[in-house]
Amino acid sequence: MIHRPTRLSLILPLMLALAACTTVADPPARNGVSKKTAIDIKARNEQFQRGVTAANQGDFDTARQAWLPLANAGYSDAQYNLGMMYRLGKGVEVDNRIAAQWYERSAQQGHTVAQFQLGVMYQEGQGVSRNDKTAVMWYRKCAEPGDPGCQFNLAWMTYRGIGTGKDYVSAANWFVRAAGQGVARAAGYLGVMYALGQGTPVDNTLSYMWWTIATELGEKKGIGILASMEETMPPVKLEFARQLAREWLEKNTP
Repeated sequence: MIHRPTRLSLILPLMLALAACTTVADPPARNGVSKKTAIDIKARNEQFQRGVTAANQGDFDTARQAWLPLANAGYSDAQYNLGMMYRLGKGVEVDNRIAAQWYERSAQQGHTVAQFQLGVMYQEGQGVSRNDKTAVMWYRKCAEPGDPGCQFNLAWMTYRGIGTGKDYVSAANWFVRAAGQGVARAAGYLGVMYALGQGTPVDNTLSYMWWTIATELGEKKGIGILASMEETMPPVKLEFARQLAREWLEKNTP
């Protein structure tokens, strides 16, 4: 199971617009940024935005011409966008090998979405040789800063012992972090783990709480699981679990 956050299913132009939110900028000089450097940064940002505008209009050739020099100069957003173009075949032939190369150049600079995509490609063997350990490495890099898809995939692989040692406690911690960012399946896994005592105490109250949260976040199979649990749990425990779920949702959802 590979988690793909909603953003990854968006059409390319919208994804490119997301990348445009990150400003292309040089590291600040020790004694400040010179006027020339500031002008250069502005010009590069404008060039990047021209590519975004072209892509949103379906003109991927122009977008590629705008981004390629920036990508070769080391700008991670441009590198990521080129990776997406080759992954999805926008303005170029689909080529997962080239996509992975651009993703890796971007990922090496800390671009978390590129790190996620690269993790998926290593996990599925697309454009690279399948390597679960390398997938885990990339998921861990983007999970730490807070990417929910990376947190879920790292949790799942740690839960299953794929590409890393099986560790229920660590998996539970990552599921909690992913659930806190709205990943419904992460909450569902916590419901399972509390029911079975996997890295947690066996606690049906907390299991019910997490399944309630999962259901509220959109995990449809939670409805039947909750109904089954309600047949055996005392009303007092059910109400307490529901209260815990309400408090968690109030704290962790908009």
